[in-house]
Amino acid sequence: MSTITIDAARMGVDKPAGLVLMEAIAAGEMSPPPAALLLGLEVDEVAEGRITFAFVADERFSNYATTHGGILAAVADFAISTAVITQQPAGADVVTTNLAITYLRPVPLGARYRCEGRVLHRGRTLVHAEAVLTDAEGRELVRATASCHVRPPQPAPAPELIG
Repeated sequence: MSTITIDAARMGVDKPAGLVLMEAIAAGEMSPPPAALLLGLEVDEVAEGRITFAFVADERFSNYATTHGGILAAVADFAISTAVITQQPAGADVVTTNLAITYLRPVPLGARYRCEGRVLHRGRTLVHAEAVLTDAEGRELVRATASCHVRPPQPAPAPELIG
């Protein structure tokens, strides 16, 4: 689950807070989430409803011959959920409710890859998005689609009055 902790209105910008957050991470002004650090993801490009990560498939991700499919699913899920986050206000929660992944080609170890997440359709509480992982030649290696549930920001609970 991703919780947006930056307030765009406070910063005086006319953008969704999630976009401001991802731009700050891309610029090195904020640390990426721990999962992004674990996977070695680097933000290449960010726009509202779209994000592109780069990562190197190193030996940590090996299934002895190629990159493990579970790692690739995690990278795709990260691209999808952060693309959705770029459209959300401060305090919104984004949770992937399903993820369908198709492995089109092997993903050899030792190379640098790009994964683009993109919002396809945005409803009030359900967003459909996709991710595509490509190699340096632009060949599609992995394609994923997902639905994400978005819980709008919740008002702070009223303080209890002591009478």
